[in-house]
Amino acid sequence: MDKEKLLEAALFISGREIDENELAKLLKVRKKSLEKILEKLSKRYENSAVQIRKIEENYIMRLKDEYVNAVEEFAHEPEFRKGTLKTLSFIAKNPGIMKSELCKRLGSRIYEDVKILVEKGFVQGKKHGRSTKLDTTKRFKAYFGI
Repeated sequence: MDKEKLLEAALFISGREIDENELAKLLKVRKKSLEKILEKLSKRYENSAVQIRKIEENYIMRLKDEYVNAVEEFAHEPEFRKGTLKTLSFIAKNPGIMKSELCKRLGSRIYEDVKILVEKGFVQGKKHGRSTKLDTTKRFKAYFGI
């Protein structure tokens, strides 16, 4: 089976980030070979609405930003619900905001939102007194192309 096409199929069907170790195992190659295959595959998508992005040690096939709004109505389900995205955007606009302050501004639902965002690696929290100081992560910046 063609390794590049197998890689393309895995990224396409998953709809999520896939760890480079998983991809190397699937293709039965070392990471260095995987990088070459990914580079070649990425070049095929340069003039496409689709791109292959590296986010930390993971890869994902996704739409280029300029096409998302035009076709989002066709998406199955968003990665985050609207409220969680609101919480994430508030944290991004207010780096270092305390969880207690966030709760005062957005309501108690932020506790579940923050839990999800931390689990997905978009937000990190540092204990600060009785509350937690919240910030976005490198993964957040890479994912949103910031």
